[in-house]
Amino acid sequence: IEIGSLCGGSALILAGALAEGSQITLIDLCDRGVTDKLEASMAYLRDREGFSVSLIKAPSQAPETLAQVAAAVGTCGRAGLIHVDGCHHWQTVLADFGSYLPFLAPCGIMLFHDVVAPGGVHKAWEIIREEARQAGLETRVVGGENWQHDKWATGIGYLALPAQQGRDGDGALG
Repeated sequence: IEIGSLCGGSALILAGALAEGSQITLIDLCDRGVTDKLEASMAYLRDREGFSVSLIKAPSQAPETLAQVAAAVGTCGRAGLIHVDGCHHWQTVLADFGSYLPFLAPCGIMLFHDVVAPGGVHKAWEIIREEARQAGLETRVVGGENWQHDKWATGIGYLALPAQQGRDGDGALG
């Protein structure tokens, strides 16, 4: 699951961590005039890499979006990888975290883009990281050391669930 796909570049990279034939669900408003690039990325993932790819053109928090995501993850009801890179307001990042965490499989990974640069994602990441610490979960930040000089180096926050955590876990997180 990817929230905020823009041109599909992150989806292309993250697909390398997925098993062949995996379902990839992209969520984006598609309101920035790059839909053709996103469609090309989706076609590449489908046609050349063998993934099942779907695009939900709607706000990530809309009830119908969450229902479509639930249908997309299928009978297991879980995703092994969730990438949050949608709206960068801290309240929205926290809402995406809370809404999509139940879809994360045990041993799954949730990534947050832009956690180092000052702003909404950084603020949300600090809250998420503290909740995760209190729940005994692993978090870390990869990259972002040079964000002041490189607008693309803004860090990836990494949250990993253990085998017993997830939708049927104790609910201590999210």
